[in-house]
Amino acid sequence: MLLVRKLALVLVAGFSLLNLAAYHHARAFFFYSEGEERTPAPEALSWGEKAKVLLTGIKVPKPRAYALPGDVGLPFEEIVIPGRDGVELAGWWLPHNPAAEAMVLLFHGYNSEKSGLLPEALIFHALGLEVVMVDFPGHGDSPGRQTTLGVREAEDVTTALEWARARWPERSIYLYGHSMGGAAVMRAMALHGAKPDGAIVESVFDTLLDAIRFRFRLMSLPSFPAAELLLFWGGRQLGVDGFAHDIVAYADEVETPVLMIHGAKDNRASVTGAERVFDALRGERKFLLIDSAGHVNPCVFEPERWREAVSGFIANR
Repeated sequence: MLLVRKLALVLVAGFSLLNLAAYHHARAFFFYSEGEERTPAPEALSWGEKAKVLLTGIKVPKPRAYALPGDVGLPFEEIVIPGRDGVELAGWWLPHNPAAEAMVLLFHGYNSEKSGLLPEALIFHALGLEVVMVDFPGHGDSPGRQTTLGVREAEDVTTALEWARARWPERSIYLYGHSMGGAAVMRAMALHGAKPDGAIVESVFDTLLDAIRFRFRLMSLPSFPAAELLLFWGGRQLGVDGFAHDIVAYADEVETPVLMIHGAKDNRASVTGAERVFDALRGERKFLLIDSAGHVNPCVFEPERWREAVSGFIANR
């Protein structure tokens, strides 16, 4: 009996420590820090560094802009865009010909901000589109420190689209979202009534749970039950249901034309997962796979194919 009791105590203690660690890691993952040095990408860490991260958690400082549109020759104005719950979001407006018939709103990914999409903005602007680049809450120059990986950000996509419709009622408006931004765009169209003229969804994951599982695999760690616990405690801290953040399910509600772009070497969101999202779409759709690209800025790897696909998609509306 004594042995059984000791074993039970060990199991309870182990389970408690595992959940405590998961709570701590979730806090570090979903809440950006201030004034700390960022933990390098998992694939760049040594085994010793990975062990340290496992014990102490990752450090992700709030992402800040590393460049301005003017640095790459783009004219721009700093603007304020309405977000959810009355929060004002920081943005850049890249004006073009006043007679431009279309514009695109750009939404960045996790641990990024609007300047991370300057390569895409250059191409959109060269195609003759007005461009608006948005910082989600907790990123760049927008207030806050937390992220929900597209759950609540979908509301920001919707309010930004409504704002653009009111300001430029005569123009066709497209949404572009990278990774988390793509998930937010899909959720906005599926659940929040966002109706752009078309959407470009790039490097998107199929479910938030799978996206977190990928992070553990990059650390060469088993994803079960670590990913499930991190998502559970992250959801508790944020007040959202991360397990229900299913982009495949959103796609089944989307009838808006969608161009999906994905890098064949993406190690953050699988091609298989992206294809599941694509197959579930109900409206007009097109898929571009860029063989040489990873997760970030596929347009840099094959700019002509990227440009041709985007240009053709917009021209056919």
